[in-house]
Amino acid sequence: MDTLALENQASNSMDPKMVKAKKMLLVVGIVSIIMMFSGLTSAYIVSRGGAPFWVNITLPSAFWVSTVLMLLSSGTMFIAVRAIKKDNKRLTTMMLLTSLVLGSAFVYSQFQGWGEMVDNGLYMRGDFLENLKGEYGLDYVITEQGSGRIVEYRDGHYYDPNDPMGTKQIDQEIATMRNPASSYMTFLTGLHALHVGGGILYILYLLILSLLGRLNSGNSLKVSQGAVYWHFVDLLWIYLLLFLYFIH
Repeated sequence: MDTLALENQASNSMDPKMVKAKKMLLVVGIVSIIMMFSGLTSAYIVSRGGAPFWVNITLPSAFWVSTVLMLLSSGTMFIAVRAIKKDNKRLTTMMLLTSLVLGSAFVYSQFQGWGEMVDNGLYMRGDFLENLKGEYGLDYVITEQGSGRIVEYRDGHYYDPNDPMGTKQIDQEIATMRNPASSYMTFLTGLHALHVGGGILYILYLLILSLLGRLNSGNSLKVSQGAVYWHFVDLLWIYLLLFLYFIH
C-alpha cells in the first residue's frame, strides 16, 4: 500500500473526537474575532458621540469593488467544498485557485481604497481637519455632533450650522480638531484585510495539497473548515461595510 493510500485510510478513520476538537477550535477563533470587532466598532460609536465635529467620509469606490470580489470568492469556496466531497479533484483545484485569485484581488482593491482616502487627506494618523482634501460634499462632509447638522463650507470657510443667519465662521474650531474617523476606518478595514490574508495563506495551503493529489472526500474537513472561515470573513466585511456606510 503506497503512502497516499495510507493517508486516505487515516483520513477516513479520523477520530470523531479529533474532528469535534478541530471544529470547536475554529468556532472559538471566530467568536474571538467577532468580539474584537464588536469592541472596536463600539469604540468607534463612543468616539463619535464625544467629538464636537465629525468627518463623514464617503466610502471609497474600491471598497464596493472589494465587496463583489469577496462575494464571488465565497461562492467559489462553496463549490470547492461540494467538489471535494464528490472527489472531483479537478474542479476542487480550479475553485481553490479561483478563490485564491479573488481573495488576492480583494486585498489589492483594499489598498486602492486606502489610496483614495489618502488622496483626500484622510490618513491613518487622523490629521487635523484643516488638512482635508477632496471635494466637500462629495468626498466628505463635517457634522456638528450636538445637533447632527452638516457644517456648511463655502468660499474656503466653515460656518456654524446652529447659526440662524448662517454667517458665523468656525474655521478656528475646525482647524484645531483632529479626524479620528479616518483612523478608525483605515484600522478596521486594515485589520479585516489581515484576517483575509490569513485565509489566503490557508487557501494556498489547500491548493498545494490539491495539486499534489492529497485532498479527497476522506479529508474534506480541511476544505470545509477553510470555507467556513472564508464565509465568515466575507460576512464580517459586509458588516463592516454597512457599519461604515451608515455611521458616515
